[in-house]
Amino acid sequence: MKKVLFFSICVSLIVPGVCKSGSNCWVADNGNSKVVKLGATGTRLCEVDAGGLSLEPVSLDVNLQTGWCWEASTYQNRTHRISPNCDSVKEHTFADANPSTPCVDGNGYCWYVFVWTKQLVKVDESFNIIKTIPISGLGMLTFPSVIAIDIGEQALWVAENDQMGGQGSISRFLCSGTTYQFRKSGFKASCLDVDQSTHCCWVSDNGNNQVVKISSDGDTITRFDGFNAPAGISVDSYTHCVWVADELNNKVVKLSEAGVELCVSTDFTGPFGVAADPLDHGCWVSDKGANRIVKLNADCSTSFTVSGFLSPAGLALDTITVGIEESEKITPKDFSLSQNYPNPFTQSTVISYSLGKNHNNLTQLTIYDLCGKIVREIPINNSQLTINEVTWDGKDKAGKKVASGIYFYKLENDNYVATKKMHLLK
Repeated sequence: MKKVLFFSICVSLIVPGVCKSGSNCWVADNGNSKVVKLGATGTRLCEVDAGGLSLEPVSLDVNLQTGWCWEASTYQNRTHRISPNCDSVKEHTFADANPSTPCVDGNGYCWYVFVWTKQLVKVDESFNIIKTIPISGLGMLTFPSVIAIDIGEQALWVAENDQMGGQGSISRFLCSGTTYQFRKSGFKASCLDVDQSTHCCWVSDNGNNQVVKISSDGDTITRFDGFNAPAGISVDSYTHCVWVADELNNKVVKLSEAGVELCVSTDFTGPFGVAADPLDHGCWVSDKGANRIVKLNADCSTSFTVSGFLSPAGLALDTITVGIEESEKITPKDFSLSQNYPNPFTQSTVISYSLGKNHNNLTQLTIYDLCGKIVREIPINNSQLTINEVTWDGKDKAGKKVASGIYFYKLENDNYVATKKMHLLK
């Protein structure tokens, strides 16, 4: 009876009005030395192979504002930044660094674990290093392996594993800092993910056969048993449900926020990576032992499978649009719409814009939901040509708080239009 209760709680938080099949998915096709982008229905949209590149992809992340995919070919000391259509690839070598688990923050910078130098490193789009944690003189981390980022609180979670066979730790750093906020021992973690709404970190504690939930202050640590070498973990920050690749049990498990098992899919052979889909609340799975990618529905039933992979590893999602698409027609330099900040946001967000000289019939900025329904129309200042700002408080036309989810905001006049996407979390 408990499972039924928690299941109804979990699905009741699903974004109302979602009318899309799901997100695009980037796949680290490790054995084939490729990075592949799949569409929401499993169609291969594009790929980058090893021709001319040292590509042994393991882990990925996507800049949700630009659509570029960041990739780490860990054992080659190389990283790549791949354009949304795979037609442009930027490559860089970090000598003797062993870069791992790229994570894009809310400002578009990418963080890596440098395994060999035992540091967390922040780079810009040209791979210039602009910050390291810890800085020189403060000592090194203890065998850091994977990281996850809390975008709203601008904090990094890192798993440190003792390679001599002892227990490792889970640590938290502020992106602006250089030293630990806290460090908790007793872990042998393979993967981390953060609930961007509650700021809790979920851990696949592979070596201890557990899934663990840690509060943002580190004071509350809850352990869940019944797993066998869980490899991957992914949180749907809109529903707070958690997907786990239970590798040696050959199954994928969906948990509630309280850690209660909601549903299970057992049709796997060594599942490795999982990626919770924020649009349809299903899950993408890299079924490593069966050399395929599987898309699960929210109830753990199989939506479709995609074959032709060889030991697929990491996954990263790029949300797609419906009802209204992100767009920006050719516009003069003085007509512009900036990305909202912060993004994702929980309470309110600021949108900057410039109208330019031709702003006839432009009186408001319009916010839409995923299906193209108008949520809010915000009056704007037509009298100035310089940069202006408006704040959206996450409320609809009736003054009610809207549900967590993905929204679009549009600025247009007779000649020009610009539309961008934003994420609201609660």
